[in-house]
Amino acid sequence: MKPQTKTYKHVIDLYFESVPHSIRTFSVHGNTLIYIECEDYLSEHHVTEALLRLLGTSVLLSIKRNCSERLFQEIQQRYGPSMSQLELCTVMSEYEA
Repeated sequence: MKPQTKTYKHVIDLYFESVPHSIRTFSVHGNTLIYIECEDYLSEHHVTEALLRLLGTSVLLSIKRNCSERLFQEIQQRYGPSMSQLELCTVMSEYEA
């Protein structure tokens, strides 16, 4: 693993602290792509902005936030079971516990 990649992973681990997450790095046409999956954290948009501030704009980020059963139940209780699947997905993508 390249020293710069180790640095990226260390910074990302510090950012997420105890939040469950996984990190994969790829080299694409000489650029570093970092794929991150996290659970029940801020929206992808907020995570991307924060990590780009920490890592710099020379990396490409792909963020995926997974929704745990607990968070899904919390959203459903808050917004009601009458929502359509599309509305529920939209709320889940923007929801921040």
